[in-house]
Amino acid sequence: MAIRIKSLDDMIREIIASLQASDPGRPAFTLLAGSGFSFPIIPTPSQMLMGDIAWWKYSKDRKIAGPFRQRADGIAQGLAKQDAIAGYERAMWRPIHAKAALDPATAFPLTVDGVPDLTNPTAVGLAYQAVMADGLVNNRMRRQYLRDAIARSHPKVNGAHIFLAGILEAQETWDWGAPFCRTIFTTNFDPLLQRSLQLVNKLYYMTDRPGLLEPPDDDESTAIHLIYTHGSVHRYDLVNTEDQIEYARKRNASTLIDYFRRHGVIVIGYSGWADTTMEALSSCSSFDSNLYWCGTHSASEAETRLRPEVLRILQAREKSAYYVPIAGADEAMRQLHRELKLGDVPKFILAPVATMIAQLKSIEVPLEPAASTKLESTSLSTSLAALLGFTLTRLEVAKSAFDNPSIVQPASEEAKEEVARALIAQLLSDAVVAYREGKHEHAIALWSTVIAAPAVPAKDRATALFSRGVVSGEGGDTTKAIADYTAVIEMADAPIEQKAKALYNRGVRWGQNGETTKAIADYTAVIEMAEAPIEQKAQALYNRGVVWGQSGETTKEIADYTAVIEMADAPIDQKAKALYNRGFTWGESGETTKAIADYTAVIEMAEAPIEQKARALNNRGVSWGQSGETTKAITDFTAVIEMADAPIEQKATAFLNRGWWSYAALGDAVSMIDDSRKALELADNGIARSNLALGLLVTGDAEAARGEYEALLSRTPDATVIRGAIDDLEEALRTRPELSGHKDIIDRLRGALPAPDGPSPLPSDLVAK
Repeated sequence: MAIRIKSLDDMIREIIASLQASDPGRPAFTLLAGSGFSFPIIPTPSQMLMGDIAWWKYSKDRKIAGPFRQRADGIAQGLAKQDAIAGYERAMWRPIHAKAALDPATAFPLTVDGVPDLTNPTAVGLAYQAVMADGLVNNRMRRQYLRDAIARSHPKVNGAHIFLAGILEAQETWDWGAPFCRTIFTTNFDPLLQRSLQLVNKLYYMTDRPGLLEPPDDDESTAIHLIYTHGSVHRYDLVNTEDQIEYARKRNASTLIDYFRRHGVIVIGYSGWADTTMEALSSCSSFDSNLYWCGTHSASEAETRLRPEVLRILQAREKSAYYVPIAGADEAMRQLHRELKLGDVPKFILAPVATMIAQLKSIEVPLEPAASTKLESTSLSTSLAALLGFTLTRLEVAKSAFDNPSIVQPASEEAKEEVARALIAQLLSDAVVAYREGKHEHAIALWSTVIAAPAVPAKDRATALFSRGVVSGEGGDTTKAIADYTAVIEMADAPIEQKAKALYNRGVRWGQNGETTKAIADYTAVIEMAEAPIEQKAQALYNRGVVWGQSGETTKEIADYTAVIEMADAPIDQKAKALYNRGFTWGESGETTKAIADYTAVIEMAEAPIEQKARALNNRGVSWGQSGETTKAITDFTAVIEMADAPIEQKATAFLNRGWWSYAALGDAVSMIDDSRKALELADNGIARSNLALGLLVTGDAEAARGEYEALLSRTPDATVIRGAIDDLEEALRTRPELSGHKDIIDRLRGALPAPDGPSPLPSDLVAK
């Protein structure tokens, strides 16, 4: 049975509707945060298994001095060699794997390198429990590893926690109705939730002893309840091993069922191991405001990538449970924060001094200390109240200076420089806020003020120039955009990253202006910059390849795409785009086998963007069709149609393509009519309407066919579409004598052509680079 899918946008709309409909005194939702919520600051279980635990044990065994570092840092600093660590890791896993393999219920596979094969989500859980039981052999060692891994990140928090903290700070006074959430369950051991709530002065309390878990009650108190279902690094007893997880599940799961049932449940970053919370969720008959299981797998991949326990919940129709594909916890919480009208940035970041003042004003102390029984002379007051008052007075001044640094009258040259930096920071911050609010002219004016100011730090001037160039370009003023990018490029002291971005953007603008040689020169400059960020180099290679292709330099085009594909650390989406474009270029060059291979590589990339997968499936289908492999072509088009989260235009293309090949290769005009209509429901496309008209004519509905041809012409289609319709109709008249009475339709179509007939591409090959 298929799982039900919601988009992130739909989930957020439903969350807001639930807030508006719920009891104002009772939180509408509870949050379950797994390791993905703390990514990338804290290693996920997969990352722990992929070398981090082995590296920690190696560091302890070899008595490597100093704090626990990242593995790559230890190698770079000459503290260890990669080969030595890899050998140690294989030796560590050998007995752990052998013991687990004695029982099929606990067995997990190894790769050829002798480390756990993590391609299966169930294997991740089994390997994690095994290494916790037999690699980190007692609670003391497990806790120390986790403490060291967390200490390595101190005192950081990530975007997901910051946006959640902003929501929890605002929820008791907002106009949405009910509070969002007062109880957060987490399988993590880290203190990131605590750190983030401290930043917004939000009261919280913790339950972090899994053996004493009680059902939460959050209808009364406005404090946030943090429930660490596996324990926390503050406690000795943690839940890591199979036996510990089973004990906690049997003891605690039943106490949570009623609570989960009475709330909406939002799950983010949690894989769904067979633990306490998973048992409770599985036992709920329904959820008051739905269950939303957010994951980074695309909708089309979810059913093969999620754990069986999760799928069973999502497939149960009575549970009102949905899978929500997200880019990550940071982006999901940022979007929720924004749609709740709390802005793109949490309030305490924009106004930190006001938060500090509110914290200090909450302190209640006696005005004077208690009278002493000793005979003392009168002295100056040193009461806490007096000192607190002095601090608040100074903070009010600091707040005024933060809000408007120009009021500060510096008494020294050093102070003058500090005030100048503060003024520039204010202008840059205000410009970004103005841009986000759509006030582009005001933003440009603020950036121009920074650019014109004397003694502006190079980084700030480059930021203002680059930002102004971006907005000018978005507004259509390419000349101003290029001038600003050039100014950044020519700055002797601009940061390398800023120069790389400016060169890349200037290359884009040159290309849009038809200045191909200049575009290629700028992309090449980025590619050859030794210190340019890798993602900038990858994007520059990709864009240069596109320009080479537009110039007819196919060999150079393919070489650039190949360079991106072979970059070890290029972003996945860049590799997917390069593979897709190389496949398209192979196809245009007649190299169908190579084209299909590249499209297949995109389709099989686990983390490729869903849009790229849909495009690759459509184009691979076209290639199969052109090769006479009609069944494979139709299978690929159908796969796009059945992708829950494929872009609408790609689904429309897939319907159109499937209909065309059903007719052209199989003679199935009825299927072409049906699919063409479905394509038109998604997007008004001239080729789909031409195909629909042809199918109607072939099946004998001449009146409807003529109506569709007239509808096609009334929409002033591209001449290529009309030529394709003429070619298709001429072929039909040639092979079907019974249609000879409709030659006037061809004359009608030819009369609408703005230019003489020319070559026509296949009507189904719609997807371009």
